[in-house]
Amino acid sequence: MATILIAIGTGLLLFADILKKMKDREIDLLYLIGGILPIIGIVIFLAGSAVEYPNFWAGYYVNIASILPFFAGGLGIFAGIMGLMEKCK
Repeated sequence: MATILIAIGTGLLLFADILKKMKDREIDLLYLIGGILPIIGIVIFLAGSAVEYPNFWAGYYVNIASILPFFAGGLGIFAGIMGLMEKCK
């Protein structure tokens, strides 16, 4: 489930960027949704792993795979908010 959410979110971010560059459209909602989904996906993964395996945090080392979805999601949310703020001007 978490992997699917991360993949869909990443796909939406890529699709929104390609669509915006090709057709010069404002796709701010896709950026927002695409930014939120990877963050939700990694939180579900980490919470589900901690519930399933009681000593999960004792043996788990934070690595790049658990940090990058937060960066990707944050950048997507930032792009969506900036696009919405440009429309308000």
